[in-house]
Amino acid sequence: MTPLILVLLACGQPEPEPVDPLRKVLVVGWDGVRADAIDAVDTPNLDRLHVDTAASTQLTGPTKSAPGWMSVLTGVEPEKHGVVANGEYDGRDASWTTLATRANEAGAGPVVAAVHWPEVLASILEPESTADATLGTDEEVASWMAAAIDTDDGRVGITHFDDPDHAGHAGHASGYSVDNPEYTQAIAGDDAFLGEMLDAIEASVEARDESWLVLVTTDHGGEGTDHGPQEPVYQEIFLAAGVFGEAVDFDFAGTSHLDVTPTALTWLGVAHEGLDGNVLIP
Repeated sequence: MTPLILVLLACGQPEPEPVDPLRKVLVVGWDGVRADAIDAVDTPNLDRLHVDTAASTQLTGPTKSAPGWMSVLTGVEPEKHGVVANGEYDGRDASWTTLATRANEAGAGPVVAAVHWPEVLASILEPESTADATLGTDEEVASWMAAAIDTDDGRVGITHFDDPDHAGHAGHASGYSVDNPEYTQAIAGDDAFLGEMLDAIEASVEARDESWLVLVTTDHGGEGTDHGPQEPVYQEIFLAAGVFGEAVDFDFAGTSHLDVTPTALTWLGVAHEGLDGNVLIP
């Protein structure tokens, strides 16, 4: 009698779609921008995207920049990544890697970065996770990234603007408020810089038939001239998303800035598990 051989196939999570080299991502970090400022200030370039002003920061750590940007770029809460203060990274759990490292490991790089706040490059993005990177003013950051988009230097771009946070901290009596002209002018100025990068993306879509996902968010709100407590006035923020080159709908239900990394990875076709953020693309 011929034996019957059974072949059992393991059923698990489906494999991600192959990485499409024409799908690219730009993440724009806009430091210290309150959600109500987005509603009050004229931001024609941000308005080219879908904007949610009812998003949240991380919930298990202070509303400081290091915990905030670490949560944005890893997609997990501080209780997992371990960073709870600016300048203090000894407690970081390096197993929760950033968008940059995940993209590179999946063959979805290279990653390029242009930032104003040095800690983003020095301590948040992993060493050697970027193929090219620069520090500069908000204006220099935008110009550098627009040139990188134009010359097709990277699949993933990460930027950081800092002028609104400087204006909020500057000591003006109203600080992080639409009543502070320095604060609103900084937001309007960064919106113009955002427009420079979006124009470069639109040109690359036309010239190279690319599709770009753009995600813009902040690390925290503010009140007076400070931030940090785990309270709604500091946790209520905005998140904006848009796609150039394809028609895409977004689901902004329960939005958090932790959604940036899982959404970007999904767009790139990169597998990800265990992240706290949601995917904004249905």
